Amino acid sequence: MVFLRITLHCLCFTALLPLRRSLAHISLTTAYPSALASPSTLFVHQNRKANGEKGSMSAAAKTVQKSVDRLRGQMIRTARRFRDYNFRQYFVQHVKDDFAALAKLSEEEQRKFLATEGRDKLRQLQRMALVNQMYAKRPVYFDTAAQKPHRRQDDGTGKPVIE
Repeated sequence: MVFLRITLHCLCFTALLPLRRSLAHISLTTAYPSALASPSTLFVHQNRKANGEKGSMSAAAKTVQKSVDRLRGQMIRTARRFRDYNFRQYFVQHVKDDFAALAKLSEEEQRKFLATEGRDKLRQLQRMALVNQMYAKRPVYFDTAAQKPHRRQDDGTGKPVIE
């Protein structure tokens, strides 16, 4: 029984390891070169924001932005389903970094990302979270300590009272 548990845990970890490596080394900037905007372009964009200028977004651009925001929310919720603190924090931060890079892309490249990679990355993250939940080891102390009831000294007896 112990051997089986260790084997399953190792299989789970080895299944996640190559994916973690690939996610760590692949960034949106390599797939979409316009994410590396020139400093002058970024400066103009920041000045427009500072001066209060609003760019007029077309209906298609608003739809793309709404889809990107929805996908980002789904991926962050999925990343928060990991039981292990380290995996959870890693994937939440990774999703935030990916979508920060995606925000710098043009509308056409964002649409291309949504059509080709977005849903696939979400499904991949959902599968990893499910496997992590199925074969998770003991919960981390801080995760369990937050769920325990608080104790307080009360009624003059000096004995702790559990609420």
